[in-house]
Amino acid sequence: MRPGLGSDFMRAVEASLASIERNPEYYQIVFDTARRALLRRFPYALIYSIEPGAIVVLACLHTRQSPERWQRRVE
Repeated sequence: MRPGLGSDFMRAVEASLASIERNPEYYQIVFDTARRALLRRFPYALIYSIEPGAIVVLACLHTRQSPERWQRRVE
């Protein structure tokens, strides 16, 4: 494990959240109304939905995880 990797990961999450906030409809719909934004440098994705007046992050998961793990959250 490399020192500072956790901080790098958090910066990648924050950058992705900022991008979602700027243009929430930019990312593709992957299930029902849920969208996926990939993190830079890390094999993780933020799964989110656009609700009236809010963006709701449903999951932050490794891209090799089964989609069923987060799909249950949006049903």
